[in-house]
Amino acid sequence: MTPIAPPFDASRIRSLLFVPMLQARLIAGAAGRGADAVILDLEDAVAPDAKDRARDALAETARALAEAGQCVLVRINTHPDLIDADLAAANDAAIAGIVLPKAERPDAVVTIAGRLDHPALVPLVETALGVINAHAIAGADEKVAALAFGSEDFSLDMGIPPEEAGLAMPAQQVAIAARAAGKAAFGLPGSLAIIDDGDRFTAIARTARSIGMGGALCVHPRQVTIVNAVFAPTPAEIEEAETVRAAYETARDTGHGAVAVDGRMIDQPVYRRALETLARVRD
Repeated sequence: MTPIAPPFDASRIRSLLFVPMLQARLIAGAAGRGADAVILDLEDAVAPDAKDRARDALAETARALAEAGQCVLVRINTHPDLIDADLAAANDAAIAGIVLPKAERPDAVVTIAGRLDHPALVPLVETALGVINAHAIAGADEKVAALAFGSEDFSLDMGIPPEEAGLAMPAQQVAIAARAAGKAAFGLPGSLAIIDDGDRFTAIARTARSIGMGGALCVHPRQVTIVNAVFAPTPAEIEEAETVRAAYETARDTGHGAVAVDGRMIDQPVYRRALETLARVRD
């Protein structure tokens, strides 16, 4: 299957925008919303009696987005009566990867990965069991490109409100698990339903970045703009990273393993963090 769209490069992703299948108006504008990836949703956003119609329209929809330069993922259903048809419908060159909801056990992830022609699989961790098994899920198969934290369903599973007090710790557990496996992590320690309070959503996104998330899921274009800004290096961070890189490389080339810059000791971990910052700079 020869790809016709940009691949899913998890290290470069900040925003992933859910777009419901069969919502023609939302689909038509999806490629112009600025999201790094679009997730065509066959799961929660499609009514049970409309699943067949959504699958029938999937390939054409994905190709239109891909031809517009948009990276396209698909969130499938995992119910035994639905998953086979979803995977068959998603087997198209315009689709860069699959989002697997309710990921809880590594063996199930391995089974799904073995049935995929797609190079990228993003397990969505959204239950207590999923958080407990997050590291095993992240390392279950080479096709796992990232983990995503589903704050709304996790809150439901735990019987708690989708607020930072109860979500910051499990969100960071998912981020740590993904990082330990060499994978990216996406998610917010708060509700995805916030679309009219930009300040509150920005604060949640900043917390997500501070606990190790590399980006976030979005359900509205307004959120995309905020997430892209929060998860991109600021001009000050870029300037500092350039200073650190230059100073460390000069010191290294003269036989030194560390150097003091502006009252800070710059050694290899600080240098590597600077390189990671610069790698996230967009043209």
